[in-house]
Amino acid sequence: MKRTILTLAACLLLAGRATPQVNTGVHVSTANSAVSVTLSTPSVVYTIDAWCSAGSAKLTIEDVLSNVVWETQSSEVSNHRLRVQWPIALAPQNNYTVTLSACGNGNVGTLAIQAN
Repeated sequence: MKRTILTLAACLLLAGRATPQVNTGVHVSTANSAVSVTLSTPSVVYTIDAWCSAGSAKLTIEDVLSNVVWETQSSEVSNHRLRVQWPIALAPQNNYTVTLSACGNGNVGTLAIQAN
């Protein structure tokens, strides 16, 4: 009985530490423009999917002071979905801004972000 109670207590403790991931939705730019998403609460970023209808673009994550936290090469995002996944999430920050630059003339960009 004592072992069962200790096991249950450990499970509850670990469950309290687990933070559910939230899908911020799919964000689509207008033609010829960038798409940016600002995570307004202290957020931990787990996964980002980005793609262009055609052309190519750059993906950037900046903190509240506009310091670049992470970025791709200038044309790494294309019409093939780029999935960026961190085995250990990016550290919690207020106001992370995730930006996909313009994908080129007449093209649209799409972002899907998993964060908490």
